[in-house]
Amino acid sequence: SPATTISPQLTGNKSVSVKTNSVDFAEALRSVENENEIIVWVKAEGQARPTASLFSSFTKSSATVALPPGTPGERIRRTLAVREDAGSAKGTLTEFLREAGVEPYGSPDGLPVLFIRVPDTQLETLVSKLMNHPNVDWMEVNERHPVKPLAGPSGSNPTDSKHTLHYVAGAWDHTRGSGAAVGILDSGYAGDESTSTWHPDGLDLGTSGIVKLGFVDDGGSCDALEKSQGLCLAYDDHGHGSVMAGLAGENDNSIGHVGIAPEALVYSLKIAFNADRSGLTCGIFPWGDDRFCLEADDWMAGVNWARSNGVGVLSMSFVSDDVRPSVRTVLNYAYYSSDVLLLAGLGKSPGDGTALLEIPAVMGVGGLLNDSVLGKEINLSYFSVGGAYHGTSTVAHCQSQTDICTFALDSLYASNGGTSVATANVAAIAALVRAANPTLTAPQVRTRLTSASSGVQWRLADA
Repeated sequence: SPATTISPQLTGNKSVSVKTNSVDFAEALRSVENENEIIVWVKAEGQARPTASLFSSFTKSSATVALPPGTPGERIRRTLAVREDAGSAKGTLTEFLREAGVEPYGSPDGLPVLFIRVPDTQLETLVSKLMNHPNVDWMEVNERHPVKPLAGPSGSNPTDSKHTLHYVAGAWDHTRGSGAAVGILDSGYAGDESTSTWHPDGLDLGTSGIVKLGFVDDGGSCDALEKSQGLCLAYDDHGHGSVMAGLAGENDNSIGHVGIAPEALVYSLKIAFNADRSGLTCGIFPWGDDRFCLEADDWMAGVNWARSNGVGVLSMSFVSDDVRPSVRTVLNYAYYSSDVLLLAGLGKSPGDGTALLEIPAVMGVGGLLNDSVLGKEINLSYFSVGGAYHGTSTVAHCQSQTDICTFALDSLYASNGGTSVATANVAAIAALVRAANPTLTAPQVRTRLTSASSGVQWRLADA
């Protein structure tokens, strides 16, 4: 797959590059070398387009967008809110593209957006036509960029203590998560592709367990319809996603450990991939050689599937210094219009990216070490409301009652630390809250989580 442009280091603010003519946008597409992939947002004819100043206000995004030039007196809008009344316009624009010989490779249900790849020979001509099409709202270059996973597996010989740390046993007197659904947006789930088998402690049991879905279409793992349904390859090529899904939903059986919400449906939503193992390139990684990479269209597809299919909690155990406008739009839609609680890791050091946490719809979660009140030297989950606090992490073998344990990529189990673990733990606790209180809205669940937690600056999660 072609290389992409180098992502910026974690220094200073970024800005969205707004192109108001087709030539500049076509040049930007060619420079990225991403098979000319474009995210096309759709509107009904006559509806107002967003302003260039709106995109310029996103200081934690290096996206390149195309915004058709306005005319004197034309109505404008100052939000990227999803236009729910653009359904017929989406069909009109799809037919226009097909007549031009371009079949959209993605058309997420319920979203006025199309994913397209434009052949080199048609690039300038088609971009020019799209810039002047009355049903085009705005467009964005789809490109890969690195994100940082916040914890990884290490060790064996398991013991289970995450439940006592967050007082889960008391919550289990009321619910173990039945009826709730939580999504883990990450690198996939542990399994063997050659035999089509999965880790035995994370089976899909129908009404509970871990459901494996994939949204990464690079490398030809799925077509447009399969991508929209999460039927791309869902196997974990990194290890991080398996750990996070296990913390939330490991099966309650005779092997290994049990998740915090074992009777909930936990969806492992693969949106990220290991650039080293996949052969795809992703630019310079400010955090070393983890090669944890994602694209905006895959991220959008995962969030959209979750909000369309009753997932009430979404966990993102990674940090990014670059959240694209299209992703921001879908995240806001999931929270404000689809009542999905959004959780993201705060990072382990002040140099970690905080772009996700600057979106009000996203609640930050971090890890707390050496809590003097509880006397426990372990990563506990805490909340940040209105500010980004950075926790520390510890990784040890699963040999004592002060370890948080889950499974790794293979049959071994591991102790884990960091804000990744904290985020997955809180996502599972939120699933317990939603299961016990199904009428609560996402903002009310946020309030319940923080009000039930202890502490002042660091608010320890209490199930």
